[in-house]
Amino acid sequence: LITLKGAEDATVQAQQQRLIACGFRVVLVDGVKGADLAAADYFKLTSFWFGKSGKLMTPGELGCAMSHEKALRLAATLERGRHLILEDDFIASDAALRWIASVQRHIEPGTLLHLGGQEHLPRFYRYIRGQPMGNELSGVSRVDPADLAYLQCTVAYMLHSETAQALHQLMAAGHFVADNFRYAAQQGAIQQVWFRWVVSHPTDRDISTIE
Repeated sequence: LITLKGAEDATVQAQQQRLIACGFRVVLVDGVKGADLAAADYFKLTSFWFGKSGKLMTPGELGCAMSHEKALRLAATLERGRHLILEDDFIASDAALRWIASVQRHIEPGTLLHLGGQEHLPRFYRYIRGQPMGNELSGVSRVDPADLAYLQCTVAYMLHSETAQALHQLMAAGHFVADNFRYAAQQGAIQQVWFRWVVSHPTDRDISTIE
């Protein structure tokens, strides 16, 4: 659970208790606030992505990338298995959390299960093509690689520790916008992305502390 609020925050504590009740073991990851970085560090850390894409990451995007890099490093070093990475402002029902816990065994190395948070996108861009998985993965679709550019947000996703290691190594080689799943797939860190929208994200930037 990535947070900028700290372990003593009442909202963070409540989210932890809900996750524990749904069968998860929770580890807090101290997020990085990009706006607090020194200018020299900001330009140094964003130069890689500027060279790759011609676009300058915002301080919020850099802070988000650095926060997820920390979470991915932790997931890679913990015991081999599956890990759910959440930002502390996630919105999900208990039923959704229990469903996520029930499907974790299907997540193999190379697969990233994206869990939603597309509210901030214009409605036209919320459409992606996918192949339904069926059976125990009812409601889950394998995203068409050509549409990965339209899948955004990192509020909630699940992956195997080996995939976390690959993504961390890619991020450590040069920070990129954390929800650029197309880039991660092109570089081989992700083999396939599955999607089911069961987690939401605040649309109000004043509520969302992790941009």
